[in-house]
Amino acid sequence: MINLLIDGVQMAKLAALKKLDLSQNGLHEFPEALCSLPALADLALDRNYLEGLSPAIGHLTSLTRLRFAPLPFHRSLSTVPWLLAQ
Repeated sequence: MINLLIDGVQMAKLAALKKLDLSQNGLHEFPEALCSLPALADLALDRNYLEGLSPAIGHLTSLTRLRFAPLPFHRSLSTVPWLLAQ
């Protein structure tokens, strides 16, 4: 699924997307291509293998809800951009 999102043409079609659930997708890195979704307000990244979030997430200026519960028995996020900590 992420490979489709990285394609610029596909991302343009998602410009008005407000809610996206990428839970349980086996993600090991934050997909920075998501940062080109200006309307994204609700993002779920639960139960992936993420150990940090890219500072690029700060480009999601419409984001009001972010969920990222880790997988059981996996290290939780160790890097959270300062923009989210405010």
